[in-house]
Amino acid sequence: MDNNHYGYRNINDGHSYGGRAMVRWTPVEDLTIDLAAFYEKVETDSARWIQEVGIPYVTNGRSESGNYDENKVYSGTLKYDFGPVAMTAMTAWFDRKRTAVSDVSDTFNGRDTAAGCQRYLLANARACTPTELSGYLTSTREILTSSLWQPQTVKNWVSELRFNSTNDSPFQWTVGAFHEKRDTVVRSTLLLADPNTGWLLSPDDPYNIRYDRTINDYLRQTAVFAELSYELFDQLTLTAGTRYYNFKKTVGGRIDVGQIHYSSRPTAYTEATSKENGFIYKFNASWKATDGLMLYAQAAQGFRPGGVNQVIGLPAALAGYSSDSLWNYELGAKTTLAPGVYLNLAGYRIDWTDMQVSARTSGTGSVFGLISNVGSARIYGAEAELSVRITPELSFNGNLGFTDAKLAEDQVSEIVVASGRKGDRLVAVPRWTAGASLEYIKPVGDTMDFLGRVDFAHVGNSYSTLSATDTYRRENPPYQMVNGRIGLQGQDNAWSAALFVNNVFDVVAINSIGSSSNTGGLTTVQSLSPRTIGLTLGKRF
Repeated sequence: MDNNHYGYRNINDGHSYGGRAMVRWTPVEDLTIDLAAFYEKVETDSARWIQEVGIPYVTNGRSESGNYDENKVYSGTLKYDFGPVAMTAMTAWFDRKRTAVSDVSDTFNGRDTAAGCQRYLLANARACTPTELSGYLTSTREILTSSLWQPQTVKNWVSELRFNSTNDSPFQWTVGAFHEKRDTVVRSTLLLADPNTGWLLSPDDPYNIRYDRTINDYLRQTAVFAELSYELFDQLTLTAGTRYYNFKKTVGGRIDVGQIHYSSRPTAYTEATSKENGFIYKFNASWKATDGLMLYAQAAQGFRPGGVNQVIGLPAALAGYSSDSLWNYELGAKTTLAPGVYLNLAGYRIDWTDMQVSARTSGTGSVFGLISNVGSARIYGAEAELSVRITPELSFNGNLGFTDAKLAEDQVSEIVVASGRKGDRLVAVPRWTAGASLEYIKPVGDTMDFLGRVDFAHVGNSYSTLSATDTYRRENPPYQMVNGRIGLQGQDNAWSAALFVNNVFDVVAINSIGSSSNTGGLTTVQSLSPRTIGLTLGKRF
C-alpha cells in the first residue's frame, strides 16, 4: 500500500505473534481433563485504499489507520463417562484488548467556511460573528487531519454443563445449561494528527482530543437446552431440540468532550437496561435410504440479543430494541455415487424477522440515528459439493453456491425509517460463489511425498448498501482467484516444505467496499493481497 498524499510507500506493515498450549490429564480411565491457553497479538497498519485515486492499493489518507489487537483465551474441559451417561463441563475466559484507528479526515472536507460555521456551530440560527467564525475555522481545520481512535476491551466468561446418553439404544438425548457474562467497554475519541506527517499525536495528552465518548455494554445470559433423537428401522432418525434463553443487557455511556460536527455535547453518564427471554427450536429428520444415500430435512431457529441505544436526546421509548430472529429450513442429500466419488446437495430458505438495522427517526421534529427493529428478509439458496478421487495420487474438490437474499418488506415503521425497500438485495451477499481444487500427491522414495495443488475461487458481485438510489451505494465487483503450491512433505507428516503463489494472475480482488459521510463520500476499499510468492516450512514435534 502507498500513500500519495505524503508520498509514503509500503505503509501497511503487519506483524502477528501467537502461541497455543494444551495439556490433557487422564487420572482414571473414565475421566479426561483438558486445559488450553491461547495468545495472539496483531499489529497492522490499515490496507484500506481509496477508489477515487484511480490506482489500486493507493490511498490519499491524511491520518493514520490501523488495527492493534491482543487476545487471550483460557479454557478448561472436564469429561466423565458414567457408563450410559457422559458428562461434559466446560468453562472459558476470553480477554481482548483492541485499538481500532480510522482516518476520518474526509468527514470534515468543505466545512471550514462561513456557511459551515452557521450550520454546525449555530444550527443555522444566524450567521457567525467574526470572532465566532475565527474560532470555528481554527478548530475545524485542525480536524481536517484526524482519526477516530477507539480503544476497547472485552472480557467474556462462558460456562456450559452438558449430559448426554452413550448407550446403543435408538433413543438418544442431550440436556445442558449455559451461562455467559460479557463486559465490553469502547472509548471513541477524535484524535488530531500532525498535518505534515499524518502520524497521530499522543492520545494521553487531552489537548489532542477533539471528541471523547465511552460506552459500557454488559450482557448476562443464561440458557438451558435439551435435544432428543430416535432412530426408526435403522434408517430414519428424528431429532427435536429446544433452548430456553434469558438475558439482560445493560448499556451506559458518557461524553467527556463534545464535537459540534457530531452534534454532541458533554453528557453525564446514563444507563439503561433491556431484558428478554424465550424459546428457540430445532427439528431434523434424516433417512439412510441406501449405503450411499442419506436424505435430510431440518428446521432450526436462531436469534440475536437486543440492546439499548446510547443516543443523546433520544426519547426513552425508542432506546431499547429487541432480538431479531430467523428460521432456517433446509433439505439436503449426502451421497456416494461411486467409490471415491462423493456429492452433497442442499437447498435452504431463511426467514429473518424483526431485523436490527441502522435507522433514523421519522417525522418533522428532531431526527436521531439509532438501531431499531425494522422489516424482514427472505433468503433462498442452494449448495453443491463434489469430491472425486480420480487416481490414487490425484483428487478433485469443487463447490457451487447460489444465494438470493432480499428484503421481504419495506424497512419503515411509525417510528423509524431506513433505506431498504421490499426486493432490495441484502448488503455484501454475492449471488454466486464457486470453488475448485486439484491436488496431486505422489511418493518420492520411501520417506517423502511430492505435493502439487491448484485452488480456484469465484465470488460474484454484491453491494455495500440496500437501496439502489443510495448516494453511498457501491458495487463490489466479481472476481476470480487462483492459488498454487508445490512442495515436499514427509510421509509421516513430520515435516513439510512448499513454495506457494497466491493470486497467480494478480487480480484486484475486493472483499469490502463502502462509502459514507465519514469518508466525505469517497469510496474506501479493502482487498485481498496482490500476487504473493512465499515459502512455508513446517515441523511437527
